[in-house]
Parts: sequence; C-alpha cells; structure tokens
Amino acid sequence: MASSYPPVKNSELIFYIGLKSQANPLVFQANPTLAAGDVKVAVDDGAPANLGTLPVVDADFTKRVKVTLSASEMNGDKITVIFSDAAGSEWCDLMLEIHTAAQLLDTMDTNIDAILSDTGTDGVVVAAGSKSGYNLVADQSGVTVGTVNALGTQAKADVNAEVDSALNTAIPVSPVADSVNERVKAIDDKLPTNYIMGSSVVTAKDDEIDAIKAKTDYLPAAPAATGDIPSAATIADAVWDEASVGHTDAGKAGAQMWTDIDAIAIDVAGLDGVAMRGTDNAALASVCTETRLAELDAANLITDVANVKTDTAAILADTGTDGVVVAAASKTGYALSTAGVDAILDDTPSAELASIPTTTSSLRLMIQFIFSYFRNKRTITSTTETLYKEDASTLLGTATVSDDGTTKTKGEIG
Repeated sequence: MASSYPPVKNSELIFYIGLKSQANPLVFQANPTLAAGDVKVAVDDGAPANLGTLPVVDADFTKRVKVTLSASEMNGDKITVIFSDAAGSEWCDLMLEIHTAAQLLDTMDTNIDAILSDTGTDGVVVAAGSKSGYNLVADQSGVTVGTVNALGTQAKADVNAEVDSALNTAIPVSPVADSVNERVKAIDDKLPTNYIMGSSVVTAKDDEIDAIKAKTDYLPAAPAATGDIPSAATIADAVWDEASVGHTDAGKAGAQMWTDIDAIAIDVAGLDGVAMRGTDNAALASVCTETRLAELDAANLITDVANVKTDTAAILADTGTDGVVVAAASKTGYALSTAGVDAILDDTPSAELASIPTTTSSLRLMIQFIFSYFRNKRTITSTTETLYKEDASTLLGTATVSDDGTTKTKGEIG
C-alpha cells in the first residue's frame, strides 16, 4: 500500500478524524453535523480561512470524518486545521498541526533503490563484525586501494562519533538559526504539557472536566427526570407554612396581609358572638321588626344578596369547588390550580441580583441565585471561584476553593 507520510508540501492531503461528543467527551460524535465555517485552515501562521472542501462523514463509519486539504491549502511548512462547532452544541473543538516535507517515504525509498542500483550494492545491512574486505577494484590515479580504505574507515568512525555526540547533547535554549536543533525545539514548544501523541487530552482539561462534574452531580440525571421537582401542593404548603419572620418589611405582600388581618381583628372585636347565634335568639329577634325589614328592603338588600350569590357561583366555577364547607380535620389534599401554578412559574424578577442571598432571604432571591450561578460567567483559579453578574464583568460573589490531592473543597459563596 502506498505511503502518505510525511505530508508533502503543495500536494493534496486526505486523512480521517473523529470528533468528540460534547454530551459525553469519552466517545466520538456519531454523524456529526458540519456546516460552512466549522473548519478553518491556516498556512504558516497566516489568517485562518474556511476549508475549500467541507469535511464529510464517512458513510460506512458514522464516527469517521473525511478531511481533504487542497494543494494550495498544503503549500506551507506548517498547516493548522481548526474544528469549532459554529452551533456550539454538538461536538468538541479540535486543532491539528501538520508539518510538511518535500517528499513521501515512498519517494525516498525509490531514490535509495536507484542509489543501490547505481553503486552496485544490494542494500543488505551487514553486521558490524563483518564489515571488512571491501576494496576498490584497482589503484586509481596514484591513490592506492589501501589508502582509500583506511581513509574511508577513519571517516566513518569520525562521522559516527560526531552523530553520537550530537544526539546525546541537550538542545540549547537558543539554538542556531535554521539548524535542526531550532526546528526540533520549535515543534516541541508548540506541543502542550503532558501531550499524548494522537490525542488532544491534557491534564489541565481533565481537571476542568472534574470541576464541572463536581458542580453538576446534583442535577437530574436527564432532562426528563422530574422526580425531585416539588409538586404544586408541596409549593403551596411551603408558602402557607412559611414563618412571618423576614416577610414583614414595608412593601412586601406578607406585611400587607398582616396589616389587613390586624384591621379585621379590630373591626370584629366588639361583636357579641353569643348574641348573634341562631335566628330564634331574643337579641336577633329584637331587631327583626317590620320597620327594620322595610328599611332593609328599601336599601335593596334582596338585590344585593342575589348579586352576591351570582358572584359566589362564578367563584365556585372558577376555582372548581362545590361550595360545601369541609370539616377542619378533612381540609387536606388542596393544591394550586393550573392557572395558579402558571402564574407563579411565569412571574419574572424585577431586577437581577444585587448581592448573594442568605439563608433568611426570600425564596424568589434564592431561586434567582441558583439560575445566576449556573448561567452567568464564572472563573475558577486554584484558590478562588468568582461569580459575575449578567454583564459578565461586574463581581457578584466569590468562594474559596482548594484541592489537597485527595479532596476538592469549595467554600460558601458570598
């Protein structure tokens, strides 16, 4: 089979790759979507440009992508190919750097075969102990065969010593321009720390993945996993069972409700509940005179009562209840209507968080903080995690982080 290595400068190159899935970076993405602008190529550090031939998925291997670089896209000593999902939601970024050469190994092999043919040798490597007895056929121009053989032997020894010395000498910090050392050092400097040939995985990326996993372990296993989402009844119970502490500040609904209840208590404090029980009570009978009834009739009491009944019936229909008074011990199982639940879920905050909420903050602020934590920009160093506001530049809060090699610890954000 013909060789395609090393890649040849100014010659078309075809190769295959796999793109890691964003959903699970441990596997390649099956049938990855590739659109214009997803793959760019740069020649010798020039400006990146869209690939002339958009890579395509191999029909026989759905995780294998065929990449074709034209001769003009290969016309450089260093070719950089960058894969980046424009949609940003399917496969991971990938960068390849290709160093070109003047000819393929097959071409070199052909040239060596020609040299062997021209020199009349068979190309078989001879054991060191057997490399003797090679002589010129006859003396030439006064140079004896023995002299030539001796010079050749010494030259070979000198060259071997120089090569051994060069290979065993460390590459200097500043190699001579255009030397082999400079080119080898340039290649080594461009490789990331802990680079594994054929892979883009490095230790730093593993650390980032571990940090992300630690923060998402408490999310549902899948978007459809709703078992840990509280029901409408649970939310309603939590609202009604909430202590008034923390809800009595001016302008809050809790403060207004307590104000209204206190006013009602004052209004009914003077009523004689005992005297008002039963229609046959003497106190009630004393006010139910013909004169009083006539006054009530003149005040349209009957019309008002009819209007109240109509409104009550509408309320019962809207709330889906039957109007039957339930005993106190039986008042269980009530839940918000669908409209009520929607009203709570569709309510929008009036402004973004000004600061990190505390354990006594409102439920609204706590939910808003959870959203901000997972959506907004965050940066993590070896000692500090920083959370920013919506504009991605204003600080919202920080937390200390540490890792002793066994346990990763994140402090309270504040």
